[in-house]
Amino acid sequence: MAQQLIASLSEEFLPERHEDGHRQRVLELVEAKAAGKEQPVIAPAAPAAATVVDLMAALEQSVADAKKARKRHPSAGKAKAAKRTTKKAAKAGKRKSA
Repeated sequence: MAQQLIASLSEEFLPERHEDGHRQRVLELVEAKAAGKEQPVIAPAAPAAATVVDLMAALEQSVADAKKARKRHPSAGKAKAAKRTTKKAAKAGKRKSA
């Protein structure tokens, strides 16, 4: 099935179909410089002031959200009941008989 999918999506690679825009821009700059035309260098835009994220607060929030989601899960009540049953069985096995 995977082979059929790959075969249906694959086709012959034709390099003339694809255009390398970056290479073309670099060649244009090289040709302009060789011809004596100086291009002004445009400085990259300064990064916007990013907000600093408090990773510890984000982690605590994530853990709290996960706990809430776990409580909402339909099997959450069953898991608690199963824990209580196994604890009772463990306690009963630990009792010493006289």
